Amino acid sequence: IGHWHNNNAFADVHTQSPRTTQFGGGAPGGMDDRFDWIFVSAAVLEDSYDMTYVHDTYIAFGNDGQHFNQAINSGTNSAVSQTIADALHAASDHLPVFASFQFPGGYASDSQLIITEIMPNPAAVSDSRGEWFEILNTDSIVIDLNGWTIMDQGNDTHVITTSIEIAPGQYMVLGRNGNEAENGGYIADYIYSSFQLGNTEDEIIIIDGDDNIVDNVSYDNTFPYTSGVSMYLKNITYNSNLDTSWAASFSAYGDGDMGTPGRAWNDTTTIAVIADDFLPVEVKLFPSYPNPFNPRTNISLSIANAAFIKVSIYDVNGRLVDNLYDSMITPGYHQLVWQATNNASGIYFVLLESGGQIKTQKLLLMK
Repeated sequence: IGHWHNNNAFADVHTQSPRTTQFGGGAPGGMDDRFDWIFVSAAVLEDSYDMTYVHDTYIAFGNDGQHFNQAINSGTNSAVSQTIADALHAASDHLPVFASFQFPGGYASDSQLIITEIMPNPAAVSDSRGEWFEILNTDSIVIDLNGWTIMDQGNDTHVITTSIEIAPGQYMVLGRNGNEAENGGYIADYIYSSFQLGNTEDEIIIIDGDDNIVDNVSYDNTFPYTSGVSMYLKNITYNSNLDTSWAASFSAYGDGDMGTPGRAWNDTTTIAVIADDFLPVEVKLFPSYPNPFNPRTNISLSIANAAFIKVSIYDVNGRLVDNLYDSMITPGYHQLVWQATNNASGIYFVLLESGGQIKTQKLLLMK
């Protein structure tokens, strides 16, 4: 690594000596010498082992890089408080070093939810607006994502701090921008921050509220996504960390990028059948999302038996505004979209009618 002794170029990683006077033993030369290393195998650094190093987290604690040939508590130390700097000066003639490591394998969560589609590199808009990924609830119960974490193996981390429910068999899109006029035309069910998708390689790790891993995908440029084309998981039973388990999307959405955000990759129906493996036991109208919304919202429902159903939108005066569905439907969990572009801001109600049962829900359109 070169001539590191008494070399100002290495001032930020020198660990000896935080003193310029000798007391109680130890070197008194000021911050100009030594590295205290944490030794790990190459596999840890190359992310090919169960434990991985979090890049750029190695630090010589208390060294702000501005005390070359000085005592660590001389003047102002921008890395630590004066009290800590004084303690480091008194404690030893070496500074402690720290690094962060993580265990991506972790413990498996009891929640059955998987990542099914990823758009790392949109073409219609910038990455900061057009990135998204899709998840699917393969469990038989509603899952609340409140307290869950989205992260990668680097420094990207986002914690969900609001109640976001995903019904059995429901697809949900998480993205960086919720404005369809700016994000390329997808409906984002949840907007995250402090997390982005690399164009050549990255990871998506989903952690539940008990710090257990729900699902994770580690992709690189061998996976079948390209600029403006998302990749979808071909079968929910496939190993999502193999490039052969994914395929390039071929259906256009919004402003022209390829993908099927919010629905199965092979779903072309008006009302999406979002699950047929987990049959419900009742007629139910799930909370619409987003709500409040502008101008589209997703309406999810469950039907226990094949039946004739009607889904309608009414305003606060009881006037019919829109008929969303009026036909036979198979049992299962379903999802449809209300597009309210031509409607005024205000309170509306969605009504689900099936076999004499009526379910209602209030919607708030905010433009």
